[in-house]
Amino acid sequence: MNLKTTLFATTTAIAMGGAATAATIEVELYNTDPLNTSTDTYIDALDNPVTQDFENIEGVNGNTQLGGILNTNVGSFETLGGTGTGGSAVGDGTELSVKNSNGFGRQNTTTGGEYWLDSNDTFGIRWIASLANNTKFTQLAFSLSDAVDQGATLTVAAAGDFITADLDLSDQNNGTLQWVVVSFENAVEMATISLTNSKLNDGFGIDDTTIAAVPLPAGILLLGTALGGLGVVRRRTAKKADA
Repeated sequence: MNLKTTLFATTTAIAMGGAATAATIEVELYNTDPLNTSTDTYIDALDNPVTQDFENIEGVNGNTQLGGILNTNVGSFETLGGTGTGGSAVGDGTELSVKNSNGFGRQNTTTGGEYWLDSNDTFGIRWIASLANNTKFTQLAFSLSDAVDQGATLTVAAAGDFITADLDLSDQNNGTLQWVVVSFENAVEMATISLTNSKLNDGFGIDDTTIAAVPLPAGILLLGTALGGLGVVRRRTAKKADA
């Protein structure tokens, strides 16, 4: 898989009662046939990736409106509001949808998969990114398909732990497929990614949403093991005393 150079990048630092930190957002264009593309190369470039590819979500089939917040292993996804009435909208157009056909340029990017998360022609998608056990992360990423080819402007914004960064996409070609990476200067436990359209019915899809987890330091893991062993010793000593 070949990549073109980074198309957009922006960074903003804000301090709110603490030291300023920064985030960057980069968008790279897939330089290959969109119908034969996967995100394996991109995901493998991230450290300790945890991915949600919208395959095998319990109770969700293709071309199904979600009807609320979708909770996953990489956080939650919800609509930014509005009612989609375009030809690609499913259900009543008030929530996000999981699709596997009739993408109007939007598509799955998972190897061997078929599903993606669709804006359903609403004002966009909010991703509250987080991992189990409050695991911190330094990057997150996702594929973006068919964004703003009908006159809207799509603002991609990231916020978390005194961080804010945003960029605008507009005047994209039909079916454009991109890889979006948000990088944080310091590790965070949660971040909000908002993909906001300036108008309805200029929808887009996202897939292979991935978080680059920061592994616990080896010293902490060893400490946990040692404490666990100490607990076992104490319990054994207590049993002997009772005998």
